[in-house]
Amino acid sequence: MGAFHAHYLGVLSDDDCMSLFAQHALGARDFGRHPSLKEVAEKIVTKCNGLPLAAKTLGGLLRTNVDLDAWEDILQSEIWKLSEHQSGIIPALQLSYHHLPPHLKRCFAYCSILPKDYEFGEEEIILLWRAQGLLQEAQDKQRIDDLGRKYFRDLVSRSLLQMSIRDNSRYVMHDLINDLAQSIAGEVCFKMDGNQKVSKHARHLSYPQNLFDGIKKFEGICEAQHLRTFLPLRLSKDIGGYVTNHVIKCLLPKLRWLRVLSLRGYKIEELPDFVGNLKHLRYLDFSRTSIKSLPESISTLYNLETLLLKNCINLEKLPLEMENLVNLCHLDITGSNKLEGMPSNVGKLADLQTLSNFVLGEDKGYQIRELKDLSNLKGKLSISGLQNVFEPQDAWMAKLCDKSRLEKIELRWSKDFENERQDVDKKVLDGLQPSKNLKELSITFYCGAMLANWVGDSSFNDLQSLCLEDCPNLLSLPSIGKLPLLKEVHIKGLKSVTNVGVEFFGANTKNAFSSLEILQFVDMPIWGNWNLSEVDEEARKFPRLRELLIRKCPLLSGRMPEHLPSLEKLSVSDCEKLIIPIQNFPMLSELKIERCKKVVYKGFAEDSSLKRVSFSGISKFSCAKECLMLRSIKVESLEIDDCCEELCSFRENNWGWLTQSMSVGVLSIGKCPQVEELMQLKIPCNIEQMKIKKFERLEKLSTTLHSFASLTMVKLYDCPKLTSLERSNLPWNLKVLSIYFCENLKFLLLDEDQNVNSSNACVLQELDIYSCESLKRINKNSLPTTLKQLKLKWCSKLESIARGVQDNSCLESIDIISCHMIKDLPQGLNQLEHLQSVNIWSCSNLICFPDNGLLPTNLKVLRLANCELLQGLPEGVQNHNSLEELVIKYCRNVTISFPEGGNILTNLKSLNIEGSNICKPMIEWGLHRLTSLKSLWISNGCPDVVSFPQDEIGMALPSSLTHLNIVNFPKLEILSSNGFRNLTSLESLSIDNCPNLKFLPGNDMLASLLHIVSSRCALLEERCKRDRGPEWSKISHVPFAQIR
Repeated sequence: MGAFHAHYLGVLSDDDCMSLFAQHALGARDFGRHPSLKEVAEKIVTKCNGLPLAAKTLGGLLRTNVDLDAWEDILQSEIWKLSEHQSGIIPALQLSYHHLPPHLKRCFAYCSILPKDYEFGEEEIILLWRAQGLLQEAQDKQRIDDLGRKYFRDLVSRSLLQMSIRDNSRYVMHDLINDLAQSIAGEVCFKMDGNQKVSKHARHLSYPQNLFDGIKKFEGICEAQHLRTFLPLRLSKDIGGYVTNHVIKCLLPKLRWLRVLSLRGYKIEELPDFVGNLKHLRYLDFSRTSIKSLPESISTLYNLETLLLKNCINLEKLPLEMENLVNLCHLDITGSNKLEGMPSNVGKLADLQTLSNFVLGEDKGYQIRELKDLSNLKGKLSISGLQNVFEPQDAWMAKLCDKSRLEKIELRWSKDFENERQDVDKKVLDGLQPSKNLKELSITFYCGAMLANWVGDSSFNDLQSLCLEDCPNLLSLPSIGKLPLLKEVHIKGLKSVTNVGVEFFGANTKNAFSSLEILQFVDMPIWGNWNLSEVDEEARKFPRLRELLIRKCPLLSGRMPEHLPSLEKLSVSDCEKLIIPIQNFPMLSELKIERCKKVVYKGFAEDSSLKRVSFSGISKFSCAKECLMLRSIKVESLEIDDCCEELCSFRENNWGWLTQSMSVGVLSIGKCPQVEELMQLKIPCNIEQMKIKKFERLEKLSTTLHSFASLTMVKLYDCPKLTSLERSNLPWNLKVLSIYFCENLKFLLLDEDQNVNSSNACVLQELDIYSCESLKRINKNSLPTTLKQLKLKWCSKLESIARGVQDNSCLESIDIISCHMIKDLPQGLNQLEHLQSVNIWSCSNLICFPDNGLLPTNLKVLRLANCELLQGLPEGVQNHNSLEELVIKYCRNVTISFPEGGNILTNLKSLNIEGSNICKPMIEWGLHRLTSLKSLWISNGCPDVVSFPQDEIGMALPSSLTHLNIVNFPKLEILSSNGFRNLTSLESLSIDNCPNLKFLPGNDMLASLLHIVSSRCALLEERCKRDRGPEWSKISHVPFAQIR
């Protein structure tokens, strides 16, 4: 699940609205086949007022119904007379709901618990409906989910649920449809957002799951004790979250009517036994929690139908008496890879339809027989631990061949290979023959020398995907070319295969691999021959192959297939003896060749679809003369690194398709030792971004670059002989210039005559110089007036940056990091109205700010660190009301105070103070005057403080604080209750290296806290021992508490 922001269409014209309505009502764009309906349709569409959603939902309501009377009923409905202003719901949407059958009305109303912009899967909603008894029409328990699927797709066809535009396997509710569902459900379904009180009439509750969910969030639930749904939903893809113990220990045990309980994604390590008291539970989701085991009491939940334990990476065992869960239909333990085995008698769960993994524990291989009676299994089944099966007869008794609804099977042995297993593994695999309906098969860590005869057998007509991975003794590949629907083949880690030839295609190679789209060979160290000589010529073309990947096959020699008409992606790497032909790939969009023997380029069509090209470590390259001057190719990125001279030099007789008329989005070239200047590179004029790396002999840029109008970004890395950059050599439309590790660069952005004329003027916006150790100064003329970002880092000899920057009025940010020789900043900083951020770190010789220390009026961020000689803060910084973040670290001559009078940093949100001599006595700081402060970090410099805040001498903290970090207070013993009394919004408290700290604030002073971390606080650690330390009760409610 997840959230996204949808883009909805505006108001449509009458004709477009009519067409949309027809498409959803009749499956056609007009009324040519049903002219009798057109007139009434036009009147209905007029009432839609051009709203696409109204047209779609009404069309869905009438879909495939060509009865004129039914259409007239919709047109004459009294609902059209309802005012949208009174109900807040568009009449057309109310009408769509009004005409739903009762079973769909109930399911639709339940969906009101889903937040707006929320993406969900079909199966997830069906299981929730099932748990609430909304799918009761199904007589056969095994067909309930099929009925739910029908209901779901009915709502989709009526546009009440819509496919996500981002992921066609996910769905969303339009905001207006969500409002409609909420208006129908009323107080019964409640989406909690914030700390609002939940109605006592509420039966179904959802809420947005945050990183930390504290006790205050749940205070409003206490009266809703008849809840049937407790459903946290994460709106982003952030991994993991934390919930207060209050929910686990106090709230949930009271909700005895729950049918749906989810704690998905919370970092919960242990579940109390109370879960076993929730006897009405049908649905439990503990996926992505940190639990190691489930309480045994779960085995008494006789009504439980769905148990989700996906990606519980610490889960080691399931309840021993799970056989008692007689109604369990879905058990999903996908990704819970530490599970040691299955409980005994799991085969008694006769209603089980979903069993994602069946784990055979050590000395428990015989348990595979329990699969025999699980005849209703469907979807995917992974069987792991097959090395523990010693009797092949046990595998036969699993009767996989009878489970016709299983579509995906994964068979896994142990990665600890034992050669003596070969014969047993072969016989076990023989016994695991699945149903002929199988669509996907994966075999991993198999030790046999040959596969079972059923693998690749032509009777498996529905097989679409085959994966053979890490089978070290397997001598040959199965004959799978004649499987008519096979789309994907993944071969990896087959270390004994030496030849792939006609046997891979099958006896009659004609029409082999007719559906194959993806073919991958990875890590086959002794595979030496791909023999296609005996294969039918048409079959060699793999007519539908879209992706071919060959990696880590060092002995593979000769040529790979040359005629692949559908190939879109070709990736070959670490095949040092393989020759790669590039030809006749009309659909190729991505080409990546790394560390291979030779590339033979034979040309592309004029309308080639190639977008991304990457060559690396190519030792030989040849190009046919007739392919030299193709001029219409346009690629998004071209990367060439550490290749042979023929490929790097870009001469027309070598690399014909890189021409002056070719269009390249990003060109990246690395390790071309023979290039002395970029004139030697026949770079296309239409390039947009260029990256040059490790050119050992490059001394200057080419003057021809100046005319490249499309080139907006240039990045230079590790060019040791580059000494200067002249404006006349730079593209006139350059926006970004980055220079890294050019150790001899001395002059920057100057013309040879040191003058800048209009013809050489540039529009540079970002200048980034990193570790250029010979650069001593940057003159005023080196900083174009268009510059917005200036970044200077690790330039150890840089002494000065222009005399003044008042003409650089566009500057928005300045970063100067580890430039130790700089003593002064340029004049005119205070005149830069757009400057918002100044970062100065580790400039050990910087003494003061220019312009009497005045700052620009719109500065928002000022960070100063490790500037040991800096004499003070800029003048008037205390009254700088645009400032939002202030960082002062280890600037020993800087003092901090926020005195009485005036407007004291009214917008400051973050303050970080660190350093041994940085501060006056804390009482003199005046922190309480920072009324907008949310984050405060204080470290060092307060060696005598025993109590924090020092309320005994009147020190107070601003009540707006949400985050507080206290570091290196050697004598601190207590966090005072009085000092924390007004911190009612404090969410995060971090304490480090306070070895004498013993007492936290009492009297519920930390009630709002969501996160507390302490380290190197030995006394506090002892006093905060879980459930027994005297300070534990003060933080037991905190979702994330780490005291060490």
